[in-house]
Amino acid sequence: SVWAVGTIINILIVIMVRVFVLFTIVVFAAVFHISAEPQVGFGPGLQDWGYVTVRPGAHMFWWLYYTTANVVNHVDRPLVIWLQGGPGASSTGYGNFEELGPLDLFLGERNFTWVRNYNVLFIDNPVGTGFSYVDYDSALTRSNKEIALDLVDLLRGFYKHAPEFESVPLHIFSESYGGKMASEFAYELEKAIEAGTIKCNLKSAGLGNSWISPIDSVLSWAPFLLQTGYVDM
Repeated sequence: SVWAVGTIINILIVIMVRVFVLFTIVVFAAVFHISAEPQVGFGPGLQDWGYVTVRPGAHMFWWLYYTTANVVNHVDRPLVIWLQGGPGASSTGYGNFEELGPLDLFLGERNFTWVRNYNVLFIDNPVGTGFSYVDYDSALTRSNKEIALDLVDLLRGFYKHAPEFESVPLHIFSESYGGKMASEFAYELEKAIEAGTIKCNLKSAGLGNSWISPIDSVLSWAPFLLQTGYVDM
């Protein structure tokens, strides 16, 4: 039918746009020299990006958007880390282009981007997700604790690259399975701060629509639909 053909065409367009976006990210990361100074990247505002080798054979990709708020210095605003769910969904892809980055999926400027008020750091996490990669399969993580420890090491590398953020208030945000990773990350990060192995001004961890307890989440769906009037029995 005409409707089916139109739907297929729309799906293909979305796939093509996503491929273009990801390809463009790779090109920028490869062409531009990574430095400690903000640079012009993909979309409005100043950005920075890079890799941190968190363990032998394990490399994590991060992408920072400096806030476009009307401030004297970008460090006058907090730093927000965004962790996607999955595990295995790309923060630099989904969270960035489909939710809160400066550009939407069709590369139009988003008028409610978080970058307007905060410095936003997207991390492809865990290793093997998005542009984060491993040299061999044994370097993949196998527990939330391993994921969290990798994130702590990622943050160490990020602060080494951009030390001006060490004293900036840090807020960790996440969604879906990212809630498990964010809470474990915040816990391990606080332990590292207390041990003096990292300098960080951790302020909060926010869990959005978190997949903390699948059983409790699923059991809440039917009562929610009943109470909101979507079903009557």
